[in-house]
Amino acid sequence: RLVGSEMCIRDSLMYLAVRLAIVDLTLPGDEPCPIVLDDALVNLDSGRREAAMELLGEIAKERQVILFTCS
Repeated sequence: RLVGSEMCIRDSLMYLAVRLAIVDLTLPGDEPCPIVLDDALVNLDSGRREAAMELLGEIAKERQVILFTCS
């Protein structure tokens, strides 16, 4: 059973995954527009944040990724 911060981390990962899936499904790949994310990684621990940054780095090879964060 998940509690407190574990639920927050899970929800943050799910929300990021849904946003990235929507981008893949709705935005054309032949003319890629940027992805803008605001504090999308703020609730992740350092290991998950690093993995998410690697994923965003891969996506950035195809389209611009703009990540706003306060951390």
